[in-house]
Amino acid sequence: MKNNTKFIKGLVILCLCTSSAFSLASNGTPKASENSCLIAGEITLYGNKVNVKDCMKLNGVSIDKVEEICEKTLKSASFGKKGLNLTYSANCPASSQGVCLGLKYEGADMDAYYYNRDKSILPAMASGCKSQGGNWK
Repeated sequence: MKNNTKFIKGLVILCLCTSSAFSLASNGTPKASENSCLIAGEITLYGNKVNVKDCMKLNGVSIDKVEEICEKTLKSASFGKKGLNLTYSANCPASSQGVCLGLKYEGADMDAYYYNRDKSILPAMASGCKSQGGNWK
């Protein structure tokens, strides 16, 4: 069961960088200074509860593009399940376990912040970050 939980958390990580189409909750449209979005909450996948808390800081794009990318990412990360929420802010919360800096995503420069991760998957996340052209910190 523990390996299954790691696999599911890995799927959530993967989906935070891809897109799909399901409808979930957000705190509305971002304000002009809000170029970061936090996706947080708990969903159940394959019988396992997964606590999600990830944040993206998007640079060099319009607020409309920030909203588009964040909404698309929320839909993908949720696997169609309820329980995840999207909150816009000027910056991602401090105290992340890791951050992938300098990713290129949907025409934006993106920094991806990760929280609440099983420490055993952090090396794989760092490797994935580097393979996508980012710098792990």
